[in-house]
Amino acid sequence: MKRKVINAGKLRLSPNEEAFILKEDYERRRKLRLLQVREQERGIALQIREDIKQRRNQQFIRLAEALRTEWEESQTQKIKNLEKLYLASLRNMGEGHQQAKENEPDLNAVAQRAAERKRKAEMRHKEALKVQKNQKEMLMKQKTWHIKARKEALLVEKERSAKITSLPPPPPTLFENIEVKRISNVKTSSSTYHHLHTFVNREVDTKQVIDLLFVHDRHFVISH
Repeated sequence: MKRKVINAGKLRLSPNEEAFILKEDYERRRKLRLLQVREQERGIALQIREDIKQRRNQQFIRLAEALRTEWEESQTQKIKNLEKLYLASLRNMGEGHQQAKENEPDLNAVAQRAAERKRKAEMRHKEALKVQKNQKEMLMKQKTWHIKARKEALLVEKERSAKITSLPPPPPTLFENIEVKRISNVKTSSSTYHHLHTFVNREVDTKQVIDLLFVHDRHFVISH
């Protein structure tokens, strides 16, 4: 019985079994690493989208403030212009009355000139009001257009985010099975050494391939 236990303790795994165990462990570590990288990339992409959203909101706020300031300045200038027109009309009316007093014999001509000046002043006043109304309507259209453009931009961003969310994850990298050749009619010690040396070289090449695939996956996540 003791002899059987001693013989069992001296048993060693075959090269195929060792390769299989190493391959399973490598696959497990590679999948875990890919999951960690993808979670990190998802967090980075979410942060980028949040930063873009905040910058756009700040731009919209600055644009709205600029438009409001411009509109207030324009209204103030229009009021000043209307006041000037009104004062000019009063002066014209006063000049007409003064001329009427100086030229009493030609009262009809003076009345006609005063009426003409008054008519022209009223026309200028109406024209100024019309220009003010048109400019106000234009400013309101611009304001409405900016609001509509903001809504469309938010809708496009929402659709883009939904599209990115609905995209399927990148396909996993297929790892070809390690070809294990059965070595027969060779001494156990020499065959095991030769086989493990070949597997170590293959593992180094496989790590390089995984690194390249990791860079490709990262570029895929950021670009989308």
